[in-house]
Amino acid sequence: MSLLLEHALRVAAFHHQGQVRKGGQLPYIIHPTSVAMILAQNGYEDDILAAALLHDVLEDTNCTEEQLRQSFPVHIVEWVIHLSEIKQDAQGEKIPWKLRKQMHLERIRSSDWQVRAVKLGDKIHNMQSIVFDLVNGIDAWSVFNAPPEEVVWYYREALDACNPDAEQLKPLVKIARRLIGELTELLPKG
Repeated sequence: MSLLLEHALRVAAFHHQGQVRKGGQLPYIIHPTSVAMILAQNGYEDDILAAALLHDVLEDTNCTEEQLRQSFPVHIVEWVIHLSEIKQDAQGEKIPWKLRKQMHLERIRSSDWQVRAVKLGDKIHNMQSIVFDLVNGIDAWSVFNAPPEEVVWYYREALDACNPDAEQLKPLVKIARRLIGELTELLPKG
């Protein structure tokens, strides 16, 4: 592992310390680490893997943009900024789930392919986790702020926002499409 990845992993682990994955007891650091592993398995380079490790620190922890800028190259910090959802409006009010997702996907559409690669890795891991839980008898749908059909809608929209025809993203697109199909099959009946 490069020094860049070691540093990114340490920063992510520090800031996500004490957090758990939605609906479970698994330490949150499993998620960014898994996203980086998915991207590494598909041949992406260290800068993208570092962004994957850091992709939720601005959105979900007290880590600041300035702290990242002091430690990482500008392009990696910019990618992490583009990967971060804005959860509150200018008045500090929580933005409704669907509107927040739509706003974020518009940002992703105009992002560099490296950002879209991390976003696909992120969605792939989230979908893998849902499928794993559902197949193993855990009601993964109940942890979301949206009904199951809207969750699957979001994953389809995320794939579309990532420009699935981009050559650099083809291996991830294939995995994402398969998982969307599996999730669709696992939607509650009736």
